[in-house]
Formats: sequence, C-alpha cells, structure tokens
Amino acid sequence: MWRTDDGGDYWYSISSNLPNCGIGGVVFDNQDPSGNTIYILTGEHHGGNYFISNFGFRSYGVLKTTNGGAIWKQLGNSGIVMSNATSSFKLIQLTGSPNILLAVTNIGICRSNNGGLTWTYVVNSSFLERYYPTSYPK
Repeated sequence: MWRTDDGGDYWYSISSNLPNCGIGGVVFDNQDPSGNTIYILTGEHHGGNYFISNFGFRSYGVLKTTNGGAIWKQLGNSGIVMSNATSSFKLIQLTGSPNILLAVTNIGICRSNNGGLTWTYVVNSSFLERYYPTSYPK
C-alpha cells in the first residue's frame, strides 16, 4: 500500500512491515482529519479457491494504524472470524457511526459495532461483490 502527502509527486510504502497479504478494502477513518487512522481488509480481492490455494492469500482480518502506517495492529477477533474467506471485497465505516464497520467477503458480511474489537458474521451467504451506502436515514 502506498501513500502520498504532496498530491502525488512522491509516494512511499506504508505496508512494508505487514505480512505478505492482499488488500481487499481500505477505509480512512472519517473521524480523523489527519488521515493517519486507516483500516485495511486483508485478503485477495479477486481470489477464489483455486487462486488462493495456488497463488493468493487468505484474509488476516482487519488491520488498523493510527500513525499513518508506521505500526499496524490486527483488530480483535477479525483474523479468526474471516480466516475462511478466500476473497475480500469491501470495507465500510458508517458515516455518523464511526464504530460500525462492515467487511464484505465472499462468505458473508462481518460487522463490528465497537470499532473493530469484536466481529460477527451478520449475513452468511456467498458474494461476488456488493456496494452499500455508507449512511442510512434515521
């Protein structure tokens, strides 16, 4: 994963200290105007059983940095809950509810109501790729 702070003239890696993994989704925390709090959903975006077993990477769950990528931490039980996912498609943080995160994988949708400390599958179904609104009417 690469980042620029000058409009694209210079780019630097913020993922060199991560394990070798694909990234299926990225969220810049909507409550952090500095852009230093970032969540990533690990796993191949265009994976699949054949691809994963021969070339790709399963999900390590959701990782988070609060210092622009210098240090990444795995969030709660996300690695265990998402370990069977062979494709990771989208990570969403709800606008107005920053502690609610949704992770869309090929085997369902995981939800965290506490900023990533705990995760559960709220939809157990096979997905290819879906797009969801980031806010809902009250």
